[in-house]
Amino acid sequence: MARDLAIDLGTANTLVCIKESSDNPRRITDLYNLTGDHYLASVWLRPQQFGVDPRAIAERLVRDLPYPAATVGADPATRGLTGLESWFWVEGYTSAAITDTVRAFGLTVRVEATPESVSWDFGDGTTAPGGGLGAAPPARSDVRHAFESRGHPAVRVRALVRLAVRWRVDAGPWERLAPVVRIAVLDYPVAESRAVLVPDP
Repeated sequence: MARDLAIDLGTANTLVCIKESSDNPRRITDLYNLTGDHYLASVWLRPQQFGVDPRAIAERLVRDLPYPAATVGADPATRGLTGLESWFWVEGYTSAAITDTVRAFGLTVRVEATPESVSWDFGDGTTAPGGGLGAAPPARSDVRHAFESRGHPAVRVRALVRLAVRWRVDAGPWERLAPVVRIAVLDYPVAESRAVLVPDP
């Protein structure tokens, strides 16, 4: 709306309302100053015009998600034996997403963090990137490793859990955020197994 036209409308006594749309909140202030408050009933502004960034809200929610404490489980539980497979799994995480939602400034922002992959380091120079969470007994874990030498006094088994993160506003499309990595550690004793010949009685 041109300035001269706004001044003319401000002096017209036959109008009850003026409608103006603008991405710039300063434009609304200028219109108010030119026409007076008797024409300005309500103003709708997007959250970004209040300095609210939905993506920043989502990133804060991701930082504050209730991530479970992660630990590594093992079978045999007390110690492994060289030459025999030990089974491992991550305790505290499943394939379920960790979620949170906040409603503010007329928006609903939702975030999800879902375990995507696990990189395993068995502490003896052997790694298994891009693996899974494993499974506790009685299930058969798909994370297995046979140590070739004993630990001094233990090997440190590490699992890096990578969570894929996404967010959206209201019912809009999902968008990706940077992944989150959680670390689980187990100091695992490994003893050397030896064959012993026993004579027949």
